[in-house]
Amino acid sequence: MFVKRLIASAIVVASVSGCASTPEVERPIPTSQIRAPEVSYYKESVSSLHYANAKPLVFAPDATASDKVFSVLGLPTFKAVSAKGVSATFMEQAIKEQVEQAISPVARQQSGSPGDLSRLSFTALGGGLGAAGLAFSMLDGGVRDPRTTFGYFVCFERKPVASSLTEATHICSTKLNKMLTDTMVETTKVRDMDYAQYRKGYVIDGQRKAVEFYLWKVRVYAAEGFAPADRGGYASWIVAVPFSHVQASGVGKWTGAEVGELDAAATVEVLSKNRPADTAFYLPDGESPAAVY
Repeated sequence: MFVKRLIASAIVVASVSGCASTPEVERPIPTSQIRAPEVSYYKESVSSLHYANAKPLVFAPDATASDKVFSVLGLPTFKAVSAKGVSATFMEQAIKEQVEQAISPVARQQSGSPGDLSRLSFTALGGGLGAAGLAFSMLDGGVRDPRTTFGYFVCFERKPVASSLTEATHICSTKLNKMLTDTMVETTKVRDMDYAQYRKGYVIDGQRKAVEFYLWKVRVYAAEGFAPADRGGYASWIVAVPFSHVQASGVGKWTGAEVGELDAAATVEVLSKNRPADTAFYLPDGESPAAVY
């Protein structure tokens, strides 16, 4: 319930000015004045990122972009575990064997020499701890599935470039900021809150379209490990910064509290044109997330 209340209250805070009787006058904010929010990664336990990327991941030939991003995060695909089947705290509480089993249908850690894939196999969930044990861990302690709650912007920061997880986290947040500012032809609102930064503006998707984003300061994860094999398998800091978009609907659209015009797929498509190097990301859309890897 924590995350659900967080998102609901963020929408209220960000849109409160829209409830005023006098329409708000929009003025473009210079890009030079827009800063990435300061974020810090979850440090209280070893996250699923650490276990998933302890060695370079090798993906199944039919793995989709979202399958790959989920695997890097240590999360199962929707084909393996349906929506609402993963705990909100799985990324913080899962053990090594659970993470390996969760991603096993589409990803395995590289073993042997970089070119030796003979011992890799991709199988349905059910081995190792057993499906019952895995499901209990995924369901225990929360109802907000991280795969449908947040999108994640993932960075594979090269160790020669970043000297620590803290520096890598800052770099990743800055890359996300740049992707948004490079994509938005106009930013008309930036509001910092304790748990997120809200942005409103416009992009060109055939024509000028309104967009809204939340750059979250909670549920940020980082780990020392390796980039996936198809990215070179280099030693890196893996950082996952949550962000989400708003597509206006229902009461929010009717009252003007929500103005976002693009769905997840269209938003990812327009953002992907300015995706920084060594990054991947997805935005949630039920069991059909939109992703770029």
